[in-house]
Amino acid sequence: MPMKIACRQVAKHFSLDGRTVRALDGVSCELESGQLVVITGRSGSGKTTLLNAIGGLDRPTGGSVQVDGEDLYARGDRALSRYRNERVGFVFQSFHLSPDETALENVLVPFLFARRTPPDARARAQDALVGVGLDEQLDQPAGTLSAGQKQRVAIARAIVNRPDFVLADEPTGNLDERTGADIVALLRRLVEEGLGVVIVTHDAAISEVADRALSIADGKIVGASA
Repeated sequence: MPMKIACRQVAKHFSLDGRTVRALDGVSCELESGQLVVITGRSGSGKTTLLNAIGGLDRPTGGSVQVDGEDLYARGDRALSRYRNERVGFVFQSFHLSPDETALENVLVPFLFARRTPPDARARAQDALVGVGLDEQLDQPAGTLSAGQKQRVAIARAIVNRPDFVLADEPTGNLDERTGADIVALLRRLVEEGLGVVIVTHDAAISEVADRALSIADGKIVGASA
């Protein structure tokens, strides 16, 4: 059964220099595994804040994030940690890899935080790297890889726990145009395999490969297309 995430009037407000900043201001949207959804908007529009709320990283100050009909943030900290480790995988613009560790060692990191390490963890990490085209770089230190290869390692790490969703924050931001297109194609392939993928980006061109596109400005959804 597809996993469904629904944001219901999600708000995120905080104080800055005596004024209230509305990073999210009543955002409602629905996401489902098996779809690629692109969220576009300028820097500071609320894109990353929305992605963090969906991913269980940033508790909203109003509204709710529903996962399969249950309020994500009504759960305890332990349940939230399991959600982040098992149900969603994260891909970041700056990769967040340990440069001195090999590609394989970086992909194994999620298992360090799992409730129990599966007996086939190493084989699953190897399969994830082969799946993103890095079968010859398994034992290469991450710091020696190209930017595109680093992002592929990050994607392998995001999917090694077999999540329902991959949440990607500006995954092509540090890549040249051709390499960025390859990464988007790889994320598109994950959707064909049944995962849900949410890409946050300022690059409106990525919307061309999306099943759905949302546009956000000043903390509000201002446009949507199917």
